[in-house]
Amino acid sequence: MYLSVIVPILGTAEKLNKFFSGVLSQKLARSKFDLIVVDDGSTQSLEQTVNEFRLCFEAGQVIFIRHEKNQGRAKARNSGIEKAVGDVLLFVDVDNVPTPDAFGAILDWFSDDELKVVRGSVRCKTDTVTKSAYARFFDSRYLGARGLPSGPLPYRYFASDALAISRLALEKTGYFDEQFRVYGCEDEELGCRIKSLGIPFYFVSNSTFVDFDSPTLRREANRMFEYSCFSLPILLNKHPSYATQCIFPQLEYGKGLIARLKRRIFLLVLNRRIADGFIYLLNYFDSKAKKIPAMFYYYVIASFYVDGYKNRVVSKKT
Repeated sequence: MYLSVIVPILGTAEKLNKFFSGVLSQKLARSKFDLIVVDDGSTQSLEQTVNEFRLCFEAGQVIFIRHEKNQGRAKARNSGIEKAVGDVLLFVDVDNVPTPDAFGAILDWFSDDELKVVRGSVRCKTDTVTKSAYARFFDSRYLGARGLPSGPLPYRYFASDALAISRLALEKTGYFDEQFRVYGCEDEELGCRIKSLGIPFYFVSNSTFVDFDSPTLRREANRMFEYSCFSLPILLNKHPSYATQCIFPQLEYGKGLIARLKRRIFLLVLNRRIADGFIYLLNYFDSKAKKIPAMFYYYVIASFYVDGYKNRVVSKKT
């Protein structure tokens, strides 16, 4: 079995070099995998950085693709897929640096002629978590933080980072939908198609990637607005049943007095203006190394999510 690792990046050479350091540490023989870097419109081309890294591999094992303009995660991953030759395709965000066993542990879960999807374990960098209450909250939502063993995984945990899929499975489902141009849902939409075919999904706890990014509450809140305003409507148009996994759309589709009452309460309680104030307050206490209950972070994220969905841009059904 041969692994193709697809890494989209919109960032800097420093970030890419950090990822490369993890690739070079892999215990999996370099003859067993290749790497496809997709530069999705970074301010400065990363080709020179990739060329230097190529010297550590055989010819053709490190491929560089450059989009002059940012085209979104779906398009970036699809560009990588088109160049991939592996029996298994692994999608990794560049911030998430693989530990030495990461690639090998993923590949061990696959065999010939098999339809399968697996997801590795991502965790925040230790010193980031120890310094920030928000980083601890952010890390707690990763599967690896929940102590899950390797094994079957419900599709509600489907996400495209540290995600590996057999080529046979991807050929049956098709690629990422390039309608998704901003943050979110391109992975969930693919997951809906994979799930509909009954393809099994597993968690690989010993395939670990370390998130070297520095998460912030403001960025997460803005992403949630973007997610529910622009991406979620496309997903729900294509897969209406996905609404059962989304709290506010369920309330909106509900009929009767109770549903209307719940909607009104949600809109009154989850207020973006209040949430904006909370962000400043929470960031202040975070800088003081104070312990902050997770409910406050959930409140902010939910408020931006609901505000985005209220202002959603509805796409044409495809």
